[in-house]
Amino acid sequence: MVRQGTKGRHSGGGVREFIVFIREAVRSGTICAIVPSTLVVVKRVCKEIPRDRPVTIVEYGPGTGVFTRYLANELHP
Repeated sequence: MVRQGTKGRHSGGGVREFIVFIREAVRSGTICAIVPSTLVVVKRVCKEIPRDRPVTIVEYGPGTGVFTRYLANELHP
């Protein structure tokens, strides 16, 4: 299940997840975002994914898995 932060906008684990995100972003040498994606962003991006046929989705980079957790709950094999 996707967890929401105190204001219902963030689907991550708070300070610890933010620290992991920043550490991995710096380690990777490329930063595409300075904060983890919020649940609002995740829902907007994922609404374009077709639900009527199989799809392959790969999440990579210094992220914290927020998209993977959301999609695991929303998409069914």
